[in-house]
Amino acid sequence: RRDSWRRQAKAGGYRARSAFKLKQIQQRFELLREGDVVLDVGCHPGGWAQVAVELVGESGTVVGIDLMATQPVDGATLLTGDVTDPLIQSRLPEGVDGRGLHSTQT
Repeated sequence: RRDSWRRQAKAGGYRARSAFKLKQIQQRFELLREGDVVLDVGCHPGGWAQVAVELVGESGTVVGIDLMATQPVDGATLLTGDVTDPLIQSRLPEGVDGRGLHSTQT
């Protein structure tokens, strides 16, 4: 059974209804700003990465990592693998080294 959030996500071009959760969090806490670097660990299916790209803009960086392959997200770098794997870590774009990253748990 499809709910209204799923329909809204599809109509808005988002992959998952959880995209609206990040938008709600952003409205309340303003965690992400233009130019921020976002590392989305466990990014599949990519809904949060889509919203993060909107929030950080062209001057920001969004990187998603997941064990499952994720369809590309315009404006984001998506990697498939284990975030603790040194090979995956070596593929992170320049500037994504853990310094200055915001940590959130959901």
